[in-house]
Formats: sequence, structure tokens, C-alpha cells
Amino acid sequence: MQAAGHEVVICTAPINEYQYCVPEKYEWVEEHLGMEWTRRMVVTKDKTLVYGDVLIDDRPEIHGHRQRAVRAAGQPHAGVAQQAGGGGR
Repeated sequence: MQAAGHEVVICTAPINEYQYCVPEKYEWVEEHLGMEWTRRMVVTKDKTLVYGDVLIDDRPEIHGHRQRAVRAAGQPHAGVAQQAGGGGR
């Protein structure tokens, strides 16, 4: 996707009891994708506040403040099944 000129970022939502959640997300990304990807992370409880062309997520529906605006703008959301053993919420 980057080679095609798209800016790729990781948008992740912490769980409500997040004392360790956020640092663990950064550690996971660094371990599995490399330090460079930690600089491309956006941590937010509301993914609708992050604008992009496509959102690939393990949730079939994304809810938030801009939900109607995102749908009206035609931002695609590709809900994908979470892989077994993957990090969940």
C-alpha cells in the first residue's frame, strides 16, 4: 500500500481498564513489526476521529462521534475476523 502512495498507520483503541494496555500495544507492534511502525501508531478510543481511505478492523462495526460523517463520506470499513491467538480487546 505504501508503494502505491498510501500513508499506512495503525489505529488502535485501548481497553477501558488500560493501565498496561497502551504500552503493551506499542511493545507488540515493535516486536512484530519493528520500531518504525510504533511511530505510525494512533491510539484513540474513537476510531471515527481518524480520517482515512480504508479502515481494516477486527470489529464488524465501528461506533463513534463521526460515525455518520464517515459513512456519508463513503470511507470503507473492512471488518475482518480476528485471527486465533491475536491480541483482542
